Amino acid sequence: MLIMFNFMVSHKLFYALASTDSRLLVKALNATRPATAEWATFLRNHAELDLWRLTGKQRNMVFDAFGPAELM
Repeated sequence: MLIMFNFMVSHKLFYALASTDSRLLVKALNATRPATAEWATFLRNHAELDLWRLTGKQRNMVFDAFGPAELM
């Protein structure tokens, strides 16, 4: 069985936690249903958190929720 990292869901998961709105997360989960593999859903991997797939407004909401101080 092939297992792949689901980066799209990772970004939407952080937004869902910050905004308490799971609609984009559900949409990402439904849009990334693989036919012949399984997804490895994760919060973080060895790389830094990358939120580039979110809009600027969504990114700022995540930053405000999880890193409110400027140096965080």
